[in-house]
Amino acid sequence: MAPQNNRVFVVGVGMTNFMKPQKEPKAPHFTDLVEQAVSRALDDCKVDKHLIEFAAVGNMFGNGYGQRSLYPLGIYDIPIVNCHNACATGSNALYLARQMVSAGIHECALAVGVEKMKPGSLGGGGGKRDPTPTSLDFHY
Repeated sequence: MAPQNNRVFVVGVGMTNFMKPQKEPKAPHFTDLVEQAVSRALDDCKVDKHLIEFAAVGNMFGNGYGQRSLYPLGIYDIPIVNCHNACATGSNALYLARQMVSAGIHECALAVGVEKMKPGSLGGGGGKRDPTPTSLDFHY
């Protein structure tokens, strides 16, 4: 593996409260969770969103969550990668963002991990009551 020449730092962090999955749709939508976490991270590091050159968004059950959650925040015109890797999606997003900076491809990257779980075992669908396939179904 080629040596990485650029040191990488996490300069801003933003989180939301962890909530128990709700049967009623009372809890915030995933886009609201991303908005809150990204706003807090940008406030923490005092970096303007227009300096972000790359974003990686990890989510287990959705497709296009990166675009759907970052575009309304005015974060677009940059590569936005969606990653799905079971319980490791957030760490995969951080890994991808780190690799982009470390390799010198981008100077400023955003990593986001977001889940909006349903009640029950992994809450993603499947089974007799809800035959909707999820990305987890391909792991069996």
